[in-house]
Amino acid sequence: MTKTTLKKHLHEAIDQIEDNSFLEAVYKIISTKVDEQEDLKLSNEQKRLLDERRKKHQKGESKSYSWEEVKKKARKSIKK
Repeated sequence: MTKTTLKKHLHEAIDQIEDNSFLEAVYKIISTKVDEQEDLKLSNEQKRLLDERRKKHQKGESKSYSWEEVKKKARKSIKK
C-alpha cells in the first residue's frame, strides 16, 4: 500500500470513529511523531551558518579532521 493510500484510509477511518479516548490516543501518537520531525528541522540561521562553514571548508579555509583523527580524539576524551 502506498503512503498516499495509507493516509487516505487513515483519514476515512478516523472520520468514522466516535470513541474519544481512542481518538486522543491516536492524536498523541501522531503529534509525538510530528514533534520529532519538527525537532530535526534547521532554522534559517542554522542553514546559513552551515552553508558558510561548507564554503570555507571547500576553499580550504577551515580545519578538517579525518575519521581516524575524530575517533582518536573521542576515545581520548572518554578516558578522562
